Amino acid sequence: MIMKEMNEEIEKLLELISSETGKKILQESIAEVFHDSWVDWSKQIDKEETLSDKRRGRWNFLWNIPYCQIPDAEKKPELELARRVMLRLGIG
Repeated sequence: MIMKEMNEEIEKLLELISSETGKKILQESIAEVFHDSWVDWSKQIDKEETLSDKRRGRWNFLWNIPYCQIPDAEKKPELELARRVMLRLGIG
């Protein structure tokens, strides 16, 4: 029974990522994970190194808003990384 349920879930996922909307949702989700990792890393860097006020201000802005509210221009690096992951996985 568990295998049948797993196969059904896999089929749903494959159906989702076969559509352009599904690919966009997946890309945004992967990009959000990259962003969350960057937040953790950048906060650690802020503790260990002296940052310029300009950089700290920009980073602080990105630390304190949800990923979905980040301006599109600021999302580009994470979205590009997500696109590369998807291509590597054969989801392009």
